[in-house]
Amino acid sequence: MSNKRPHQGQVRHQSKLNSNAETTSKLVRLSIHDMTHDGRGVAKLDGKTVFVTGALMDEVVDAQIVHQKSQYFEAKSVSVIEPSQHRILPVCAHFSVCGGCQLQHLSVENQVAFKQNQLVRSLVKSGINTDKTEWHSPLTGDAWQYRRRARWALNRQGDLCFRSAGGKYLVPIHTCPQLSQPLSDCFVQLREALPKLPHQGIDEIECLAIGSLSLVLHINQQWRDHHLSHWQKWCEQMGITGLAIQTPDRSKGLSVISDANLHYQLSGLNFHFSPDQFVQTHANVNQQMVSLAKDWLAAGAVDQVLELFCGMGNFSLPIAQRAGSLLGLELNEQSVATAKANAIANGITNTTFARVDLFAPDWRPPANLAHVLLDPPWDGAQLVCERIAKQKSIKRVVYVSCHPATMARDMAVLQRAQFKLSKMALIDQFPQSYHVEAIALLIRA
Repeated sequence: MSNKRPHQGQVRHQSKLNSNAETTSKLVRLSIHDMTHDGRGVAKLDGKTVFVTGALMDEVVDAQIVHQKSQYFEAKSVSVIEPSQHRILPVCAHFSVCGGCQLQHLSVENQVAFKQNQLVRSLVKSGINTDKTEWHSPLTGDAWQYRRRARWALNRQGDLCFRSAGGKYLVPIHTCPQLSQPLSDCFVQLREALPKLPHQGIDEIECLAIGSLSLVLHINQQWRDHHLSHWQKWCEQMGITGLAIQTPDRSKGLSVISDANLHYQLSGLNFHFSPDQFVQTHANVNQQMVSLAKDWLAAGAVDQVLELFCGMGNFSLPIAQRAGSLLGLELNEQSVATAKANAIANGITNTTFARVDLFAPDWRPPANLAHVLLDPPWDGAQLVCERIAKQKSIKRVVYVSCHPATMARDMAVLQRAQFKLSKMALIDQFPQSYHVEAIALLIRA
């Protein structure tokens, strides 16, 4: 919790609630003294913690209690009595109902400061020593129109929707300032055309605007093949070069009707990929992130690099431009194949990619490698870090994370093996949301 002193009126603003019925209807005045990792304000009421959606640090708000738990309350801000100096007017008309952008009411600069604070909290909670850590300036980019991929659900009326906070409800969307201009244009065209297109049996529609435009229709068992010709014709009219179908059985893979030739440029290289593969959301931030990872890894012409969870080579190929060789390991077979193909297409001959389950009982890091890049999924890679810690040849680890809590947990494993947190940076891959990513350099003493 914050060490900042509570608002002077905090005690005065606390209220008493006597019943569950009163709890779900009565407004209470609250002083916000902290914020949670997901951007909710924190207050006290009847000796319990209250998590307040829509409230910011140091604000006084009138809030409605929406849930009463045994240890805490959940509430939503109804009116702001004393606003934070950092509060701004949200840009998007759907802000109060859409679950996608939780921090639009906080200035961009203070969104970054908030995320930096959450990152530090995760490190402290896990006992990470940051006394001698060099903090790099946060990796940031455009705060709006940066998303190059979007996925909309269809409600029963055939409206394009995003999901509400918590994913319980579908929210019809008329505009989204987060979308890149090509993606926004496609959204407008799709929204206008949907009533005339066969959409029964389509659960979700995904659109990518990365090098070219592509649609993926996520269908259920009600879909009929003869509907496809209508979609193909419309895509041709709109200049959408890619169209694919995804059934509920994802083990069957994506059915590509027409290839969009999706691609992006990075470090002077061309990356091609299929519409069902992961691509970093923010192109500019991705460029900064890869460049920083390459610099911190500091692998020279005689060094061998081990990259774990390498995906389709977003980090691998730029690093291989400088390193002696790179071994990339990844469980997803399609990603491994794509990484190999992109290496060949870019004339990079010093990489090897292999499909490996890094959590398998018998996997161990190869011997005599000093440089490791680690980019695990949301759950982190505690077991992998335990194995890295035991491999004495490994001296330098760059850890890229999409979840600070699991990153801090994993780095604690490395810290116990005499790795020191040398450098750290926040990665703001998702402006306007509370999502925090980070990159760290750990060096074995």
